[in-house]
Amino acid sequence: MELLPKLEAADRPLPLYRLLDRIADEALDAKYRDALCVQVLPFMHSRLIPNLSAKPFYLMSDEELREVEAAELEHEKQLRKGRGHLHLIKEPR
Repeated sequence: MELLPKLEAADRPLPLYRLLDRIADEALDAKYRDALCVQVLPFMHSRLIPNLSAKPFYLMSDEELREVEAAELEHEKQLRKGRGHLHLIKEPR
């Protein structure tokens, strides 16, 4: 926490701000700016924990467990549409 004000006070932009400036610079290649956007995402948007549930699995009823499994399978199907090379969950046979 103490480091950030010192860096800003030294008339040097913080690294995140430098990246944001480069993203806004339309003179740079669009693919390069897109790659910078990907690098900045974790600092701009919080990441959800995919396996976070309202209650632990051992406290869920059988019906709740089936709903969670169905949601995970649907999520996997959606992932495959956009990223066919990823297979996070094996489908039941």
